[in-house]
Amino acid sequence: QYTEDKIQNLTGTNIGNLQSVTYLSDGKTLNITFWLDGPFFNLSSSSHAPPKDHSPGFYIYIDADSDVKTGWNGIDYINTLTWSESNHQWVNEFSEVSDSGSRLMIETNYTRDIHDNKNIFIPIDLGKMNYPPQYRIVCLAEDWIWDENIETLRRLTDFVNTIHIPPAKFKISFSPSVMQI
Repeated sequence: QYTEDKIQNLTGTNIGNLQSVTYLSDGKTLNITFWLDGPFFNLSSSSHAPPKDHSPGFYIYIDADSDVKTGWNGIDYINTLTWSESNHQWVNEFSEVSDSGSRLMIETNYTRDIHDNKNIFIPIDLGKMNYPPQYRIVCLAEDWIWDENIETLRRLTDFVNTIHIPPAKFKISFSPSVMQI
């Protein structure tokens, strides 16, 4: 288990845990916000680079047809926001995923709206998926940190529960309609 204190001791900084994910959709755009308990970039960096010895990424796995037999284990699309060390910038990529896990890049761009240093806002154009009427998403934050004690990278992954969009509605009925308890 890697606590914030242990991450602080390993790298000299905290990148922040994933506290929650919220979404808002008008049927044309899906806006996802990752809420963190600490900054996800180096506040002194003009490029918003991650802190030294961190390689964070933020992932949105989308099951656009609610069929586990299509895509990669049911995942039809993946949106990633990762730091490119070679380009010194954040890269936002949207990909379609095959049954074997291969990705077909649909779009690569870098746009983001930072409200403060503890959240990440990612808009997704639902037109890239033919405007699905309902779908499921799983969001996760991942960070590769350098552990000097054993001279290797450690991967930390933080998930949120599956989100059904629109939220699933359930109706419970009883048979017989009158029940005595």
